[in-house]
Amino acid sequence: MPCPLFSIGCVDGLVRTTAPLELAQAPGAAVTRLQVKAFERLWPWTSAKLELTVDVQSVNRWPPHCLPAMLVTQIPETTPVGTVLNTITCTDPDSPGSTLDYQLMFHRPPGTASLCLRDRVLQVNATLDCDTPGACFQYAASILVLDNGQPLMTTEVPVLVMVTPVNEFAPSCVPRTFRVREDARPHTLLGSVLGSDMDYPHDSIEFYISGGSAPFAMDRLSGEVRLLGPLDYELQKLYRLTVLLSDHSQDQDPTCHHSGSCTITIEVEDVNDHAPECEPPFQELTIHSHLGHSVEVTKVSCRVPQEPHRLVFSYSIVGGEGHGRGGLPGCGGGAGQGQQWPPSSATLFSGNSQSRFSLQGAVLVYNDLMLGLSWPEQPHTYELLIHVADAGPSTPHLSTTTTVIVHLVPWTASTVATSTHRATVRGVHRLLVSSMMTPLLVTDMEAFWQPESWFVVVLTVTSALLLLALGWLLSKLLQG
Repeated sequence: MPCPLFSIGCVDGLVRTTAPLELAQAPGAAVTRLQVKAFERLWPWTSAKLELTVDVQSVNRWPPHCLPAMLVTQIPETTPVGTVLNTITCTDPDSPGSTLDYQLMFHRPPGTASLCLRDRVLQVNATLDCDTPGACFQYAASILVLDNGQPLMTTEVPVLVMVTPVNEFAPSCVPRTFRVREDARPHTLLGSVLGSDMDYPHDSIEFYISGGSAPFAMDRLSGEVRLLGPLDYELQKLYRLTVLLSDHSQDQDPTCHHSGSCTITIEVEDVNDHAPECEPPFQELTIHSHLGHSVEVTKVSCRVPQEPHRLVFSYSIVGGEGHGRGGLPGCGGGAGQGQQWPPSSATLFSGNSQSRFSLQGAVLVYNDLMLGLSWPEQPHTYELLIHVADAGPSTPHLSTTTTVIVHLVPWTASTVATSTHRATVRGVHRLLVSSMMTPLLVTDMEAFWQPESWFVVVLTVTSALLLLALGWLLSKLLQG
């Protein structure tokens, strides 16, 4: 019977192929036995037979054929290790049942270990991370498929794996404390809130202040905190604000956001707005002094009505003048010749043992402890200027001056009465005090005459007789 694969020329006797010798499709064509008969053309009955065996040798002509021909996939960065991305199926057209070799070659980034190929299966080999700069890649690779034929034929399957970022973490910020003076102008920069996010990019954060009652504003992108309105330390000293943070542009889904918060504290620094006020602003006092003793004259009482929390003040004597007098108001006598007092600044201001007046805190004290000081024999009047300034930590330090007039009455042996008087006349505070530091008896002597009782009787009778005599004499004159 005729052979479908081969034919022979009837004239030349050449054996030729009549069909493709595809061993993969027709494995039986590997060995073909042909029977050839030769005979004379003129004598057909004369012939001969020949057995011919044709061995078809396998030739590696076709590279492996793979499905899919290109592998493209997209996975999130949170894909677990070991996740199967795809399975490639390849066959060798020259040898369908032959074993093929597979190799994974990376192009970008080179040498990565994030993907692996295990027996035609492409898998995630390591944790995918997009939270550091340049870490989230498009992995470009290829799978090289090799057959075992001669010559060696290969097929390259392109691989593209795109890793997309996932918004995994919520933003956070560190609590901070800002300080601002109560006289700060609007739009003053207090500072910035530092926000951070473990997702990349790390600065894709927006800032907001929860609630809108506080006089502060926050820049949505930079986190800068600025003052919007006036502050008043006396009304509110401390503000606690909740800062809300929201991330963006960190996920394939633009609607995926995470939020966080922290608390910032704003402390208002006190600024002196008002000077101290002394009550009364002007004092006039009378004291009796005793040689070798100290006399507490008065206590200067000052405060800041608008800021009652200010309780610390400093006191100093900044000026004064003394006048010698022959008497006191209300006791007779007139003012003497005015003279500058004290004779030197050390006597008034130094505060040492030579000072005639000194301040012990807010208490004005007259010192007469040293015998070296001249003892005034006549009443003296001293006009003192006391400087009062707030001494707290706030600035600026404001001050005021109060005037104290002291009438000094020296102690004498003729003084027999002690009195204390306090009055306020036309805003002037008058005070007559004895020593409060050392008990002192002050006497005031008044001269008077007290006759005996018999003398009063005689004087009364004599006066009556004298009146009678004068009346009789007057009547006689009128009659004559």
